[in-house]
Amino acid sequence: MNRARSVDRTIEERLRDDAAYRRLLLAEAAELLLAGDGDTAIGLVRALVKAVGENTRLAERAGLSEMEFEALLAGEAACPADLAFRLIAALQTITGIHLTVHAAA
Repeated sequence: MNRARSVDRTIEERLRDDAAYRRLLLAEAAELLLAGDGDTAIGLVRALVKAVGENTRLAERAGLSEMEFEALLAGEAACPADLAFRLIAALQTITGIHLTVHAAA
C-alpha cells in the first residue's frame, strides 16, 4: 500500500471513529469555503461524507439523486459552492454537529 493510500485510510478511520475530529474537519471545510478555497473544502466534504456513510440521507437532504451523489463522491461531478453548503448543512443534521458563524472582528 502506498503512503497516500495509507494516510487516506487513516483519516477515513479517524473521521468514522472520532466525533471531535469530524467536527473539526467540518468546521474547517466551512471556513475554507467561505474563504474561497472551494477545492480544498470539497475534498474535506467528500472525506466526511464517505466516513459518515449515510449516502441516501445525505443525498436526499442535499437535493441530489443517488446517482448524482455517487458521481460527486467519485469526483466525476463538479461541486459548486451552493451544493457544498447544502452538503455541509446535511452533514450537520445527520451527525448532530452544529456550526455557528460569527463575523470577524
